[in-house]
Amino acid sequence: VRWAHNANLKVHVFTLRKDQLPSYVKSWEELLTLFYKTLKVDGAFTDFTDEAKQFLTKVSSNSTF
Repeated sequence: VRWAHNANLKVHVFTLRKDQLPSYVKSWEELLTLFYKTLKVDGAFTDFTDEAKQFLTKVSSNSTF
């Protein structure tokens, strides 16, 4: 992600699924935190847009991204 950002590129991951979490996370919130706060991706494709939007709204109102 850092390399892409250094080249002025945006990074969007796909497909984040709340109902099929990868083995390296235990919850939907942990997955979103990993991608948005830790890895700092710019966006994501998901079938769970309402939940992702709620997460982003909550996180952005509590702290800076």
